[in-house]
Amino acid sequence: MIQILQNFGNFEAFFTPAIMLEDIYIGDVFDKNGNLKTDVKRNDDYQILTLINREECFNYELSDFLPSELDPKKPGLLKNMF
Repeated sequence: MIQILQNFGNFEAFFTPAIMLEDIYIGDVFDKNGNLKTDVKRNDDYQILTLINREECFNYELSDFLPSELDPKKPGLLKNMF
């Protein structure tokens, strides 16, 4: 997914490593010491993407929003976004 976004051009973002655990595992996924059990399937290849300067892709004319209390020039509470 990130590679697809990068094909559209450069963008600023934070990338945070994430571990995905199998959500259909029956029982406790951690042992009594708090360690993940070895038989729980996991995938370490995920990253969380947090875009920076996301207001550049925000359509101020078509979106329904209230301005941010911290910076009224930026969107705050979104009701409908385009």
